Amino acid sequence: AGLGIGTLGLAGEWAWNSGAHQAWNTSLLPYAVATSVVAAIGGALLGAGFAGAFRFAVPGRHIGTAALVAGVVLTALPVLWFLPREAGDVTADISLERVGTTTFGTDRVEAEGAVVTVALTPADAADDAHWFQATSWQGGGLVLQDMVEIEPGVWRSEGPVPVEGLWKSLVRLHRSGSQLMAAPIWFPDDPEIGEPEIPAVDRRIEMGPETQYLPRETEEGDLPWLVPVVHGYLALTVLGWLLAFVVGVRRIGGPVAPTADVREPSAPSRRRTGAGR
Repeated sequence: AGLGIGTLGLAGEWAWNSGAHQAWNTSLLPYAVATSVVAAIGGALLGAGFAGAFRFAVPGRHIGTAALVAGVVLTALPVLWFLPREAGDVTADISLERVGTTTFGTDRVEAEGAVVTVALTPADAADDAHWFQATSWQGGGLVLQDMVEIEPGVWRSEGPVPVEGLWKSLVRLHRSGSQLMAAPIWFPDDPEIGEPEIPAVDRRIEMGPETQYLPRETEEGDLPWLVPVVHGYLALTVLGWLLAFVVGVRRIGGPVAPTADVREPSAPSRRRTGAGR
């Protein structure tokens, strides 16, 4: 069952995501197959343990403790695998071709737009990217433009992105499983959080973690060790919850009572008696 979910289920998910804003591509396939099969087998083991806890379970079909522990580990492993997020060693030369006032987003907001061209160093930095896009948000909807390679190492957005007003615009590169990096195109000043404007100009910049720009209001503070501690705590919480769930489920039904051998009572025999007795 787990193998079927990890293969047929993955195929259905792949088809469903074909029209998404960040559609799956073949570079994601090895990661998707590995994580989905592992998680599905783990889920199947936990499901078998759940079913075996009830009194209606078939005697002798209970799953062992080792298999339950394996199910917990296999279910949690894909989540823990992608928890560390990092940026690669990539430099972006960003140039903007302004196209005048354009309507953007679901709110149909008018703003000055620009087509984005990015030359990457190294030139093959985005060759096997899961996705590489120019992204804009907060000004009245969401704008996503795929980056298309026009020559080796040089990428151009399929359409314009807003570069004025309340919009925030950047280029985002996702590759190698957990590498998520970004470089800014345009950010308005935000005096309430003490962040200055990032003007929409041509620039050469090293791509950094996307968390540097997406949650711009976040402050690092004086506790750099806190982030890995929180991530570790969350991971342990998930594992603890799964273990508690498995142990609790095993105790729901208790031992299965043996089936009694019930036989139909035989009809009483009739003794023949003489007349008048």
